[in-house]
Amino acid sequence: MSITYAEIMATPSSLRETAAYLAGRRGDIAKFFSGSGDRVVFLGCGSSYCLAKSAARLMTMHGGKPAFAYAAGDVMLHPDSYRAVFAGAAVVTISRSGSTSEVVFALDAMEDRCAFDVLTINCVADSPLSKRGAVTLDMPWAFDASVCQTRCVSCLYYAVASLAALVGGRPDMDAALLEATGRLDGFIRDHEPVFAAVAADPWKTAVVLADAEIAGLAEEGALAYREICQLPGSFFHVLDCRHGPMVLFDPKTLVVVQLTGAGDHELNLVREVLRTGCRVVAVSDEPVDIDGATVIVTGPTGGQTARGVYFILVNQFISLKKSAATGANPDQPTGLSPWIQL
Repeated sequence: MSITYAEIMATPSSLRETAAYLAGRRGDIAKFFSGSGDRVVFLGCGSSYCLAKSAARLMTMHGGKPAFAYAAGDVMLHPDSYRAVFAGAAVVTISRSGSTSEVVFALDAMEDRCAFDVLTINCVADSPLSKRGAVTLDMPWAFDASVCQTRCVSCLYYAVASLAALVGGRPDMDAALLEATGRLDGFIRDHEPVFAAVAADPWKTAVVLADAEIAGLAEEGALAYREICQLPGSFFHVLDCRHGPMVLFDPKTLVVVQLTGAGDHELNLVREVLRTGCRVVAVSDEPVDIDGATVIVTGPTGGQTARGVYFILVNQFISLKKSAATGANPDQPTGLSPWIQL
C-alpha cells in the first residue's frame, strides 16, 4: 500500500480533527479578522496557491471581504508591484510545510515596504511560518509525508472555507462542511471500485471542470493528475471549455466535471463533451441521466463549498488508481520535492 493511498484514506478522520480544532479557535480567528483591514490577501505556492484561489473566492462571496490570491514567488520577485494591495490588509498564508521559501521571503519583502496583519495556516507545528502570524493555525495531523499533497489539501481547504464562514456569519456553510465530512467514509467505501474502473480506461490526459468557490480546488485536482499518475492535467471552468480547450478533447481524454444543478446548460455541455469521445465522470448531488457518462452521486451537499470536499477526493483517487497503469510512484514522483527551499 502506498503512503499516498493511506493518506487519502485518512482524509475523513483528519477533516474531523480539523473541524474540532477550528471550532476551538473561533475566538482567535474572529478577533484577527475584526481587527484587521477591509481586504484579505491569500498567499501560497503550487497546491497552496490553488487553494488560495478558492480561499479568495470563498472570502469574497461568503465572508463579505474583498479578497485576492497571489503566488508567493510572484510577490517575492515583484514586491513593489504589490505594496498597495498588501498595505493594511489581512494576509493569510497557506502551507503544508510552513517552510516554503517563497512564502517566507515574500513576507520579508512586503514587511520591508508596508504594514499588515498575518494569519498562517500550516500542517507542521512550530514551523518558520508558524512564528510569523499574529494568529497561527497549525494542523500537524493533516501533514502528508508523501511528496504529493492529498489529505492536507482537503484539510487546508476546509480551514479556509471555515474562515470565510466565520467572517461572513454563515453557520449553515460550516454545518454543510461538517455534514459532508461525516459522510466521506461511506462515500469512499461505496465509490472506490468506480474510481478504479475509471482509471482502468485507456485515457492519456485529464481535464477537470468546475466553477465558483471550488474553481481553485479543481485546479489543484488537475495538478493531482500531473503529480500522482504523471499524466497531463488541465483545469477549466465548465462552460468556458467550449472556448478553445474542447478542440483537444478526444477518446484519450478523461473529463471530470462538477455539476451544480444549474440546469440545461451544464447538462448540454456534458453531452457535447461526450460527443468528442471523451471518458466523462460527472459528480452530482443527485442522480442525473447522462447517457455515456459515469455519474458519481454524493448526496445533498448544501452548496458548492461542501461539494469541494467530495470533488477533490474523486480526482485524487482516480489519479492514484491510474498511477498503477502509468508506473508512476505516487509517493515520490520523479523530479518533484515535497516543498521548495531556495
